[in-house]
Amino acid sequence: MPVVLAGRASAVTWSYEVESLDGSDDFWFSDTAVPTGFPQYDYSWHISEAEVRVEEDGIELGWISILDSIAPENQSGSGSAPKVPFQLFGTGLHIPEISADFNLGVLSDGKGIAGLFNIQFGTIPGGDDIVYDITGARIAGDFTVTPVPEPASMLLLGIGSLVLLRKRRK
Repeated sequence: MPVVLAGRASAVTWSYEVESLDGSDDFWFSDTAVPTGFPQYDYSWHISEAEVRVEEDGIELGWISILDSIAPENQSGSGSAPKVPFQLFGTGLHIPEISADFNLGVLSDGKGIAGLFNIQFGTIPGGDDIVYDITGARIAGDFTVTPVPEPASMLLLGIGSLVLLRKRRK
């Protein structure tokens, strides 16, 4: 039975990291689950890292941040969704360095999922006719989901609280 406090079940926060080194789809799945069976779920999410791996002539040069290339409205957000399973959003990362789709969601068992798919790597022009190849992508952040009970449950919780207060006073 989920813990319900102040009309809400306990929130679940996940930290995710999705990484593709060869252009293949990659998914992250949470180890824990949000309680299922609620009529509504509030959520918030944030992308804290977005990087691409750079190579020159087959030699890895390292990872560089592309977070500033992602529009601010695609870096974080919040909202509500009805019942699980649901996909919170699907956003495209379509910048010169990489084209990919990224989404977050909750599966029917209440576990979180993040996906990076439809990936196409580009190149970064350098000085002196050098072209750097993009050979990997990584996105990381956090994702919080809070089940919201139906109004009848909230009413019962309120009535129960009143009964307890009345018994205390006697």
